[in-house]
Amino acid sequence: MKKLILPLLLLVAFGMLAAVESDPSNVVGYVKYPCYTGISYVAYPMGNDVTAEAAATPYLPNVSAIAKWSNSGQSWSSITYDAEFMEWSGSMPLDNSGCMTFTAESNFDYYSLGAPLNTVTWDIYAGLNRIYVPLNRSDLGTAEELADEVGGIESVAWYTNSTHSWASITYDAEFMEWSGTKAVSIGDPLTLASTSGTMHTWPARSGNTNYGVSKSK
Repeated sequence: MKKLILPLLLLVAFGMLAAVESDPSNVVGYVKYPCYTGISYVAYPMGNDVTAEAAATPYLPNVSAIAKWSNSGQSWSSITYDAEFMEWSGSMPLDNSGCMTFTAESNFDYYSLGAPLNTVTWDIYAGLNRIYVPLNRSDLGTAEELADEVGGIESVAWYTNSTHSWASITYDAEFMEWSGTKAVSIGDPLTLASTSGTMHTWPARSGNTNYGVSKSK
């Protein structure tokens, strides 16, 4: 009897995974972020973890530190992991609008798993704002399209985990054009430099969230 249980469980698990892949109305999915030794940027568009360390726990001891940028405070906060005592130096709140950096001790793939929220929004402040392309905004094909919709953005920057390097484009207000273009897709983390004198919320509309997501960065 015990010999039959494992094959049956495997069949059930396979059937559940197949349903996720085949049923477009199923909201369960994932976004994969390859992380490399050193600093890697990731987002948290899916899942129900309420702290950053909970999201990183499955990848220990490959993650030795987590950092988050506060758009409102224009400042960083971070926690570190002590592998010897197997504990974090503190706790860091996390929600589905979160972007963060992992300090990776080796290469690994980070998966944001689960169901997206009905509405994900960001408060955009003067200065730097870290966001990601919303999962229900596959219509946004470039970083400049997103920036134009947000409004008041003078530059967009992005970090490449594999090369540990930054690149950016800037907006020329006189000629009303961007210095270049950057293709983006859902889940991509971006850093927006806003010149707006007042805080505003983006996106203003939520859109339909009854979709499945399977995405590798």
